[in-house]
Order: sequence, then C-alpha cells, then structure tokens
Amino acid sequence: MRIMDDQTANAIARLLPHAKQIQVLGNVSGGCISQAFRITAQLDNGDQTDYFVKQNDRASLDNFRAESDGLSALAKVAFGVPGLHVPEPVATDVVGQHAYLILDWLDSSPTTVSQYQYGQTIAAFHQAESTDQIGYPIDNFLGSARQINTPAEDWVDFVAEHRLGWQLAQVTQKRLISAKLKRDLEAMIDRLADLLSGRIEQTSLLHGDLWSGNVLFTDPVSVTLIDPAVYHGCPEAELGMVRLFGGVGPDFYEGYDSIRQLPDGWQRRCDIYKLIHLLNHLNLFGGSYLHQCEQIASSIMMER
Repeated sequence: MRIMDDQTANAIARLLPHAKQIQVLGNVSGGCISQAFRITAQLDNGDQTDYFVKQNDRASLDNFRAESDGLSALAKVAFGVPGLHVPEPVATDVVGQHAYLILDWLDSSPTTVSQYQYGQTIAAFHQAESTDQIGYPIDNFLGSARQINTPAEDWVDFVAEHRLGWQLAQVTQKRLISAKLKRDLEAMIDRLADLLSGRIEQTSLLHGDLWSGNVLFTDPVSVTLIDPAVYHGCPEAELGMVRLFGGVGPDFYEGYDSIRQLPDGWQRRCDIYKLIHLLNHLNLFGGSYLHQCEQIASSIMMER
C-alpha cells in the first residue's frame, strides 16, 4: 500500500466529502485512455470503503459524465435482471487540472459463470426493456471516439446516418479509406434496408461496447458491466461487438437463444455491426484495420 500524493488525495477528498483519509491500494490495468487506481477511504463514521477512480485531464469530463450517465441507465434495467450487476457512480467532476470519475469498487474473481449463463444474462438484459426507442438523449463515447446517438424513428436510418455514415465521413476526412472500401460502404448504405431485413423490430437499451474487457464476473454468480456507451437499438448490434471482440463461444449464443430467440439471418446482419466497430478502430488507431474493414465489407456486399 502507498500513500497517494497530496494533490490527488485532496482532489478526491473534495469529491468524497465524508472521507477522512485516502490511500492508494494500487494502479488498475486494462484501460488505455485514463489512469485508473483503487483507493480506500476512511469515512467519518469509521467505515472503510474501497473505490475505483479514473483520472484524466479536464477535457475528459464529458467522457466521464457520459460513462456515469450510462452506468446509471444500465443499473435501472439491471435491477430487474437476476445475475446482472452495474457499479454505482459515486462522483464525477473536475478538480484542479484533472477530471475524475469515482465508482464503487467491485472485486472480480475466477468466474463460476458459464458462457451459457452469460448468454442468458445478456438476453435477459435485452429483454428487460423492450421498446420502440432508437438512439439516446445524449452522445457518448466508444473509447475516445464520439458516438452519435441522435434519436431516430427508423433503425435503418439511424444506422445509415449515425453509425455507418458517421464512420465513413470520419475515415474519409482522415484519408484512411481506400477507394474500394468507400464504394462498398456507399453501396451498403444504399441497400441497408435489405441488408438489415429480418430483424426483430423492437429495440432495447444496449450496453453499446460489450467487448470482453468491459465484462467482469463476480461472486456470487454475477455478470458485471462496466464502461458503457449506451443507446436504444437493435440487440443484434450488441451481438456484433460480442462476435468481434467478446471472446465467447457457441455456448454463449445457445444461452442467449434460450431466453431471447435469435431470428434467422442474425449472424449475417451482425457482420454489419462488426464492420461499424472495425471502422471505429480504423478511425482511432489507423491503417492497420483497413484490410480487415475491406474484407468484411466485401463479404457483406457479396452475400445479397
């Protein structure tokens, strides 16, 4: 255990007014944008409580506020889903030259949650708030990239404008796109109603960034969701990210299907959502993702 430097400790103390003494228990790995660490706070009433703290420069406040809002939105839905947990935001603000996000600390553990159970939990989450809403009242972030959530009445229009169209505009502006990928994306947008046909029309609140690093497994048997980029949309968009970076196998989808039946063609439609996340990675990290984007775009356009 080490004592936090006075400047940071004083900043966090302003956000935790009931804390008498704050110590760092250690840095937390896994993030690539913000510094993260675990602290323990001695409270006025004598209790000792651990918290998770993110720290970044002042410009990150919007990102932290969006994350806090997303966690609160997820928690409202998760409350009615057995085995699903979301950490509670404690404080979000700027102190001095830094922005801070403070959450309740959760201990992850060697998982007793099977992939089948994990799939069931995510399906129950998607089923818990069936709606016709599309989008979200505020924009938020996928990593450091802004995610546009302007509400829409039609899912195809939303994906065309705020997902594929937005990513296409970004890679074009940054000159990261090839002529072939540009042609395929423009054709895909024109044919999107056909390419996304067969989906279930009802939408759900989505985590929005459900890769393996944003899921913790805690005891008792529980799935904990962190770092959301929430919006209301087709649950297949969530599964696109899971299929790309979720680190799951067939048991996950069998568990999902046992709670919320997957309609015919869902894997094909998920390729479009996988492409959206790959385009976002192309925008964030550059040309190493170009070939993968070209391959999946070509595959999508040859299927129909």
